[in-house]
Amino acid sequence: MISQEINFKPLIAHSLKALAEIGHKTNRPELALSDCQQALELCQELGISLVKECKELLTQIQAKLEGD
Repeated sequence: MISQEINFKPLIAHSLKALAEIGHKTNRPELALSDCQQALELCQELGISLVKECKELLTQIQAKLEGD
């Protein structure tokens, strides 16, 4: 990712969350879980407001995995 090359961590967090949402919506929960966990970890490290959204998405992804 270009954002990794310029070390723009907030953009990386947003990108990972977007990838997690895509994985979740396209029935690829394993990929979504990995991306969402990375996004959440980065958001917490940076202290950005995306933490709540990542936690909510992570809950949805985990519920889908448990239901399968």
